[in-house]
Amino acid sequence: MDNQPIHNKKFRQTLSVTIKSEDHDSCLEISKPIKKQCEAWSFCVKFDEHKSARKGSVLKRELLIYQEAYSGDTIIFKEAIRRICFHLDLYLEPEVKFTDRGSIPIDKY
Repeated sequence: MDNQPIHNKKFRQTLSVTIKSEDHDSCLEISKPIKKQCEAWSFCVKFDEHKSARKGSVLKRELLIYQEAYSGDTIIFKEAIRRICFHLDLYLEPEVKFTDRGSIPIDKY
C-alpha cells in the first residue's frame, strides 16, 4: 500500500457565468438551466445574480456561484455547470461564458 496521503478536504469554490443577450427574455431563459443545477445542489451551493443595465444593444447577467464541498463534489459540480454553459453557448444565440474563479481549502486536515 502506498504511503500517499488521502486528500479529501472541503473546498470553497467560486464559479462565474456571464450571459450577454439582446433581450431580457432570452437572457432569463438561458439562466434557468444553470439556476436549476444550483438548486439541485442546494445543500452546498449558493448563488447571486447580478443584472446590468442595457449598454447599447447588449444586456448582461452574471451568476456568481459559491460551493462548499469535498473535492470530488466540487469537481463534479464544476464540470456539470461548465457543460451546461458550453452547450448553451454552442447551440443558442446569446453569449454564455463560464469562468472558474478558483477554490481554496477550508479544512486544515
